Amino acid sequence: MLAQLSAPYNKQSASRRLRNAIIDVYAELFTSLGAGWIEHYYSEIAKHLIDEIGCGAAAGLGWTGWNARAAERTEPAKARFDALSARKAVAILLRDIISGRLLSEPGQIMAARELGSLFLKKWPSLLPSQPPPSKQALLIALDETSALLRRLGCAPPAVQDVLYDPLARLVAHPSHSVQISAAWALRTFCNAAPTRLSSTIVQIVDLLNKDLALISSTGPAPSADVHRRTVGHAHALAALINLIPHQPLYVSFDLSSKCMSLAIQLLKQSGNHELHISGIEIQVAWILVAALMSLGPNFVRLHLPQLLILWRNALPKPTSKDAVAAQVRGDNEWAFLLHIRECTLGAILSFLRHNGGVVGGKSGGGVGLVNEDVGRRLILLLSNGLAFATSFATSHAVALAEQTPSTSAQLQLLDRDLMLRRRLLQCFVALGQNPATQPFQINLLSQVVTLFSDPDKYIGESVLQAAISASSGSFTAVWDEVDGYGFGVTSLMKEGATEVAGGEEGGNTKAARLNRDLAEAKIDDQLRISVLGAAEHDYLVLSSRHSNVVGIDELPSPPPPAVGLVDASIELFAIYLPLQEPGNQAALLQQIANNVRSMRTEKNPGRRMAVLANSITAVLGALRQATRASHRRNVEPLVGTLMREIIKEALLHSDARLRQAGAESLGRLSSLGGTSFMAAQIQFCVTQVVSNTDPDNRAGCALAFGEIYSHVGGLAAGPVLKTIVDVLLSLSADPHPLVHFYALQALSQVIDSASLSYAPFTNSTLGMLCKLYMQDTHEPEGGSPGSVNLRGDLPAYQATCRVADALIGVLGPELQESERVRELVLILLGEFMREADDGVTVEAIKATQHFLMFAPKAIDLPKLVATLRSQLSSTRQPLKVAAVNSVYQLVQRDAALMSKIGGDGLVQELFALLDDDPSIEGVRDAITSWLRQTADVHPSGWIDLCQRIMLRSAGSNQPVEGAVAVSSFVDEESQGLGLETEGGARPGAAAARTTSRWRTQLFALQCLHEVFLTVAKSGRLEHFDIVRARAVRANRRGLLVTRVADLIKMAFTASTAQVMDIRLEGLVVLRDVIEVRPGAFFELVPRLLTHPRAHRTSASLKISTSKKLSSSNSTRPPSPPPSLPPLLPTRTPRSSRRLFRSAPSSLGRESSRRSRRWVVSSSS
Repeated sequence: MLAQLSAPYNKQSASRRLRNAIIDVYAELFTSLGAGWIEHYYSEIAKHLIDEIGCGAAAGLGWTGWNARAAERTEPAKARFDALSARKAVAILLRDIISGRLLSEPGQIMAARELGSLFLKKWPSLLPSQPPPSKQALLIALDETSALLRRLGCAPPAVQDVLYDPLARLVAHPSHSVQISAAWALRTFCNAAPTRLSSTIVQIVDLLNKDLALISSTGPAPSADVHRRTVGHAHALAALINLIPHQPLYVSFDLSSKCMSLAIQLLKQSGNHELHISGIEIQVAWILVAALMSLGPNFVRLHLPQLLILWRNALPKPTSKDAVAAQVRGDNEWAFLLHIRECTLGAILSFLRHNGGVVGGKSGGGVGLVNEDVGRRLILLLSNGLAFATSFATSHAVALAEQTPSTSAQLQLLDRDLMLRRRLLQCFVALGQNPATQPFQINLLSQVVTLFSDPDKYIGESVLQAAISASSGSFTAVWDEVDGYGFGVTSLMKEGATEVAGGEEGGNTKAARLNRDLAEAKIDDQLRISVLGAAEHDYLVLSSRHSNVVGIDELPSPPPPAVGLVDASIELFAIYLPLQEPGNQAALLQQIANNVRSMRTEKNPGRRMAVLANSITAVLGALRQATRASHRRNVEPLVGTLMREIIKEALLHSDARLRQAGAESLGRLSSLGGTSFMAAQIQFCVTQVVSNTDPDNRAGCALAFGEIYSHVGGLAAGPVLKTIVDVLLSLSADPHPLVHFYALQALSQVIDSASLSYAPFTNSTLGMLCKLYMQDTHEPEGGSPGSVNLRGDLPAYQATCRVADALIGVLGPELQESERVRELVLILLGEFMREADDGVTVEAIKATQHFLMFAPKAIDLPKLVATLRSQLSSTRQPLKVAAVNSVYQLVQRDAALMSKIGGDGLVQELFALLDDDPSIEGVRDAITSWLRQTADVHPSGWIDLCQRIMLRSAGSNQPVEGAVAVSSFVDEESQGLGLETEGGARPGAAAARTTSRWRTQLFALQCLHEVFLTVAKSGRLEHFDIVRARAVRANRRGLLVTRVADLIKMAFTASTAQVMDIRLEGLVVLRDVIEVRPGAFFELVPRLLTHPRAHRTSASLKISTSKKLSSSNSTRPPSPPPSLPPLLPTRTPRSSRRLFRSAPSSLGRESSRRSRRWVVSSSS
């Protein structure tokens, strides 16, 4: 069955769109087959996807059959793009579809073991008859292994046994790409099994020292593989060092100091060896220094004086003697000088990012080390590097023009030059608006404008090739190019968001706008992206800060050096332009405008579009910086006019990304240009709408109306509100989907910004919405046949529902008074809720939430809750998230009412959803809010629910028969991660899913702790005192005091679990019980200690209590450190005594004496 899909995918004649559609079919097929089938046949599926899709004939350089004959038919850049595209496609299927949606926790463990056995263990090959896996197959397997480990959050012994040795070997692979991926996988592994971190660092350091001794020995010259292996071990060590701040309890300070000493020693002795050996030693040293910079100011401060001296020696000031020597240097010497300077700048960049540098105008975090003196010295060093790069480019202009970026491990001078200049500009970007950069800003701005907007100088298709494509009509947009460079276009401009100057924070991405699943959005984006990033493009991804949030499991993918150079130049332009005098600003903008309209790009439409995309991205970044500045100043008329000319080219363009960036730029420029300038822009857009019927122009002007009003503000833009509303209402009725979609989107933006100022237009807007809903032109299948394909990405009903949501905010409490308006809004929302499109349903749920705030009595709550419960089980994540958020709002309003309507079943469904998709954080918030409002009334019910989760599946509706017997403990070695199977079934099979994920069990224990806190805060003493309960005649079955035995047993079971986080939370619950009912606890302790596995609890107390004391301000550890080796103490450890002696004095002297007597007797 799968072969029927891979065959057409690998045909040479298959188009990019066809292959993308086949990946979509794969995703739907796997989803339809279901979790049980996928888990049972995971090894066959993974092998098919990696061998046939990832390494098939369509994978370019990644094809296992790639040879010289195939290289003659395909350009190297396109073959490299095909290889990256195949990797991305397989990653979407394995990671987002199979692992993210379908695999249970036991299934993920099984998948990690299968990948290790099928691919990772087979390198290196021990027998000539068994060829090792290809580089492409290893890359895919390593990336998917990292993702699985990140989703699991811990590495059980079964996984550690299979993965540890292969990962430690693969960091020495001769391929640079495999080294980076293996280093990241090893980092992820040690994050999941932190007890291995220290020993792994020691092991890698030993291997690195052996390699360094081998290459510097006086014997026979080692092979090139030894040099590559040395660098691979350095990358692995850098990745592990970067993990130390996330796992500080598992690594000593001495290891970091030893790594720094090793790096400094290598730099000092590098001058005693030959050029090729010295290059390896310097590269390894700066890789380690760059990683050590991520440890933060507390560590770096001690070594900063020595580092500044080393950086000064590595980036010397050019002299006249150097100019004479440059004339006789060979290519090898130039490559060496470029390489060591690029490595040095990598360490400086890591220092700036992690120790108080400024990225895009924002502080790098922490106590900064970049004071005025350090900043001035670093900028002088960067200027030296800039002068060296300029002299090299001048002396090798002809050679650089003839070369193209390499797609193999053999780097050319062009590659070295691109990497050096990229790193230089990235360092200046990291310094931000440092005053010491002022003397160099004009020179840098002139250079970066040439880099991103010069019509002729770019990496990508030649002018001749572009002219042929243009004449044949094959060119459509730069985003459709498949050479990996897209005529030199920036990678910062993405679908729905332009990520420059902090724009990703508020960017309205396409996936969010269309309410699509992440996997679907990624598949769709594969068609509209011309620059594919990969970790091997920049090794500093191993030394950067990374989040430990669940679900963020992808290795960062920086663009190629040529594109990274363009990105850095645009970011630097955005930072420096607002600081210049108006005359200099005008000169730079005039140069950009001339390049945008240059006649040299008439026969090269690809480069023309790329120059426009780069230019509007740079202008938008500069405007974002200017509007965000603490001392805002209005733009000069000449500067504003030049900016508007550039913006107008993008605003009226046929490409949606350019229109979006142009509209935002015009809105921000209007906020800086004054009232008269803003009015002129409004008039310009109105004139365009009236005189030009082109859909692209009208859509761009509609977006501009919304951006101008939202950025200028209601006070300044109040006089033009009526004009804007009238035009947008008219455009909303346009039959073309492009026009009415963006008009409705802009209208919702205007309503949100205007707020109560929009009140005079609410009735007319509501009437318009009802009329549009009834028109055929706005239906998903309506309109003309020529525009029907556009409606998939331009859903009018979603935009209409957003307008209705914005109107609800304007009407506010008036919804309770005006019955006619209220009924009209309810009818609209009801119709939208019944639409088949899930995206429309999501928007309707959000609008209903908003309506519920102002008119709760008008909504049928039981019906709404029933609808939300049906959507909690949906396969579409946006729909589940919207339903969870709505349930959370209802619970916050009245949890008691929700208990009557939803009952225990709704809570169990929320737990089941959390177990199915741990990345939906709103589920935890909803359950916690519900618990805090109702636990004081009936704590026993919450204890029953948590007990059921700790024993079996959270979604199981089967009641637990009685309490757990003390003598019938579950095997936590496997139960903690769902490894135990029923009847010997294969792990991951449907019948084996008898346990919740460990994160769900952890949350259940946290809920138990919240039950104690809630009941204690309520002041209801009958829950803690049986005499008091009899006096008030409380229902004995619902009292907390009657469940002490169950709580102790659950806490004891948790404290012996394999995952350390569960042990810690079990001790928290145990402490709560001791503080509340010490007598009952000590009655059960002898029985607990006689259990054969009681030593696990004692070990947990000894190991975990010290960790709990070190983070006493937080009940949740910073990261999940599982599987500490069990200790075997012969008596109660001192940490246990401290825990037992910490009972509050309010418990009475008798309980304290009894506690001391018990501890003494246990110790003896």
